[in-house]
Amino acid sequence: MQPFLLAGAFVALWLAEAWQPHHARAARWWHHTTNNLLLNALYMLAGFGFAAANAYAIAWTDRHAFGLFNWVEAPPVISITAGVLALDLAAYGGHILKHKLPLLWRFHRVHHSDADMDVTTGFRFHPLEALISWIFLLPAILLFGVPIVSILIFAGLYSLSALAQHANFAFPEWADRIVRVLFVSPGSHRIHHSPHRERTDSNYGTLFSFWDRLLGTYKTPRRHAETQFGLEEKQESLRALLIDPFRN
Repeated sequence: MQPFLLAGAFVALWLAEAWQPHHARAARWWHHTTNNLLLNALYMLAGFGFAAANAYAIAWTDRHAFGLFNWVEAPPVISITAGVLALDLAAYGGHILKHKLPLLWRFHRVHHSDADMDVTTGFRFHPLEALISWIFLLPAILLFGVPIVSILIFAGLYSLSALAQHANFAFPEWADRIVRVLFVSPGSHRIHHSPHRERTDSNYGTLFSFWDRLLGTYKTPRRHAETQFGLEEKQESLRALLIDPFRN
């Protein structure tokens, strides 16, 4: 069910971009779309292995009664919600380290190198970044004994939000203000893809915006401010994107 929902959201946002774009569409949008989707196919292939590893980690915590949610009695709705929050906080912390540590930035910059940000940018990740993200999520899964339902909910919301946050759609300003009270909105995430480093190094949240607000990494969107994205070096071919992290 989840893949069909994701595909439907992608098509809807892709059509919305053509109808009412926020900024100029890529001149060779078909080439841009193809490269980003091919890159995502490789990322997903790598991700399947880590999904299996997550299932094993959950089975291990259950078998050994390990992790906070296995030590503290709580109603399922509480443990599931807390599990999603724990995963989102881990993703937030990992996202900061992807920007701050040069080795991790080599892989994450593939995502940020997209100067023509649109819904396909939500799919644009180097395959080895799947390993990096998993390394940050695994400790949360083990330490908290995160239920598998939490992982499925987080994964689904993460995929959908990644599409919406990157979409080149003129999302109404009033709606964006409402969304970003609690969640990462398209307007707040565009700041994170600014070509200016002081703006890129902010708004690291994945699902929820309150981690950035609480920990001082939040910047408020300015109306119509973000129309340029990406890095100085623009990699467009699939081969260039794959080898970019290994260049000097």
